[in-house]
Amino acid sequence: MNPNLSRRDLLSVPGVALAGRTALSAYQPSPKKLYAYVSSWTKGPFGVGGGGGITAFTVNRSDGSLTQVFKTGPEFDGLNGGNLCISANGRFLYCTQEVPNLNGKAGAGGGVHAFAINQENGSLTHLNTQPSMGVNP
Repeated sequence: MNPNLSRRDLLSVPGVALAGRTALSAYQPSPKKLYAYVSSWTKGPFGVGGGGGITAFTVNRSDGSLTQVFKTGPEFDGLNGGNLCISANGRFLYCTQEVPNLNGKAGAGGGVHAFAINQENGSLTHLNTQPSMGVNP
């Protein structure tokens, strides 16, 4: 993926789910930086095939262009990231895992991942994952 995408280019990429307005605008650590978080599905169905995860971009306030600053590591390549939500204080990001059986456990449904947001650079640190007890939350 090109690290310098326009908003229009980003929305045209297949398999990319963009967080709602709240997730895009809720975290502004300083007047100079605005981060956009994008979750993506893997190349295959139900988290098989790699290529998933969460990517953080800085938003250029003058022209709206995006520059990639962070991507979750290989341990999240199987993430079928769906909905994103940022806590009101901007310290945490939550992402649904849209799969039928979290970690291959029948009946677990999908899951919800919690991440801490680095206040300096927008990067994410995984805190925990909880089963949603429902398929594809």
